[in-house]
Amino acid sequence: MIHARRVFILAGLILLGPSVALSQGVKPAARFGVPADATLFPQSNPKELQLSLLKALGEKRIDYLLAHLVDPSYVDERITRVYEGRFEGQFEETRSKLENPPLKGEFEKILKEGKMEATAATAVLRLPALPEREIHFAFKGGKWYLLNRNSPERENPRRK
Repeated sequence: MIHARRVFILAGLILLGPSVALSQGVKPAARFGVPADATLFPQSNPKELQLSLLKALGEKRIDYLLAHLVDPSYVDERITRVYEGRFEGQFEETRSKLENPPLKGEFEKILKEGKMEATAATAVLRLPALPEREIHFAFKGGKWYLLNRNSPERENPRRK
């Protein structure tokens, strides 16, 4: 009887072992030397991303924001096109913009007080007091990311 129980437990561990390892997932890769931390900055849904953005701003983690919370295709393209592959250039530009009190204030106000409209693949935060500003999110590759939609080179259709 005891022997059969041991065999059963051993068989269970052998069968469940790989699935437990897979459920824990592979540790996300660092980007631009910034390690990913899904525990401190989760982004599995739009609300988590919203809170992670606020946390990154509050902790002045512009490096983390750019490396992991902003749409990676946008960041990669911009670093390549504008900064000759140098992350530091994009970091300094973003830091400078977020040191602008009115811009940072509006961004944080929308993140804190905005009303979210979400679908399975996109989300938008809007605040009636700031109708000219919106914060857009998108689901890509299993995570939610902040999109750059309010830049001067991209006209916001709600401003017409």
